[in-house]
Amino acid sequence: MARKRYTPEHIISMLREAEVRLSQGEKTGTICRSLGLSEQNYYRRRREYEGLKISQARRLKGLEKLKVQTLFITHGSPWGAKL
Repeated sequence: MARKRYTPEHIISMLREAEVRLSQGEKTGTICRSLGLSEQNYYRRRREYEGLKISQARRLKGLEKLKVQTLFITHGSPWGAKL
């Protein structure tokens, strides 16, 4: 089965929905199943995206991608390929 790749916007909206449902008294496991996430994935995403707005999450992902590209250029490919 193929992995789902959620955008930062979708992840933040799912976390907001989960917070609302948690405040209404639902259990974490029930919420995660309805959102299509494992509990482990939910807690990892919550730790990573907690308190971020959508624009901040986009910027964070862009900076992470830039960091990887910079490391790739300065240190070379780990597989020996050249750019």
